Amino acid sequence: MRQGQGGGYGQPAAPPSQATYNAPQQSYPSQQPYYQQQQQQPQQPQQAYGGAAGGYDRRQQDQYDQPPPVQPTGRQNGASHEAYEMGHVNGSQPTMQGFFDEVFTLREALEKQLSANISEIDTLHSRILNATDDNASAQAHAQLQDVSRQTTSLTNNIKVRIQRLNDETNRMPPGGDQNTRRTQIGALKKKFTDAIVRYQQVEKTARDKNRQKAERQFRIVKPDATQEEVNAALSDPSAQSQIFSQALVNSNRYGDARAAYKETQTRNEDIKQIERTIGELAQLFNEMAMMIEQQDEQVKAVEVQAAGVETDMQNAGQQIHKGKLSAIAARKKRWICFIILLIILIIVAIVLAVHFTR
Repeated sequence: MRQGQGGGYGQPAAPPSQATYNAPQQSYPSQQPYYQQQQQQPQQPQQAYGGAAGGYDRRQQDQYDQPPPVQPTGRQNGASHEAYEMGHVNGSQPTMQGFFDEVFTLREALEKQLSANISEIDTLHSRILNATDDNASAQAHAQLQDVSRQTTSLTNNIKVRIQRLNDETNRMPPGGDQNTRRTQIGALKKKFTDAIVRYQQVEKTARDKNRQKAERQFRIVKPDATQEEVNAALSDPSAQSQIFSQALVNSNRYGDARAAYKETQTRNEDIKQIERTIGELAQLFNEMAMMIEQQDEQVKAVEVQAAGVETDMQNAGQQIHKGKLSAIAARKKRWICFIILLIILIIVAIVLAVHFTR
């Protein structure tokens, strides 16, 4: 009977060989302009999802929560142009070129590496369900556990880097650069939340299929079981053991019943791990949703401020228009007065000329 290890996807009978493991393994580039320009500053610790309650290897989380120095990332060609180092970063506001380099790196990681990991997890779930022997199942479980750890580290790292881009942008003075950055960061957040939703759907589908298979295995042992008995067997280990023990005693197909019992236990362990992963993804999704909501509030504040500025400009324009009209009216009055005065002078001159010519 396979038992979970550290909350993982089952205990492999033997470690998988390199030839059988095709999960994404990527090297990381060694250059990242974004953070070469930044000065070291103390950073607040980030809470990574998949902690003690999760099924992932705790050493992986400790490595993430207190990371060693990592090599920076950037655009690269050659053998490693699709590999990404999702390393931690420190410092203050970078240049716009550095900002766009970081956005490019994160977008590539989301669209390629994270997407490939999620697809691989989906494939491994199917391989586990369709495994025909213990060795194949153990290898698939080991691969799934490894890729899941990688994906947990990757998603946590992406979250931290998006958060830091967001924090740096919020510290900038309002203006064109800040608006441009917020637009780019908003697009990254959307891609990230979409990937989380896809990952959740993969895990939920795997959970449902595991439960269906466990139910079928249970009914092999006890064909007349009620739905309440099935639910109890799948949710309560003690009830499961009692029901199966009684069924094994009464069954005339002991070998098949014993195999069904082992398979049901394996499915239960997988379901528990999947549910932990779903919970961790829900936490991550909520964190990203809060980040998006905070950005929306900031954008609304900027919009309100911009609307106020526009109103002030409109009022100023109206005052200027009124001033122009007043100036035109004053000039007209001056011209009228000048013309009247000129007419009076002409009349006086004519009168004087007539008087002196007599």
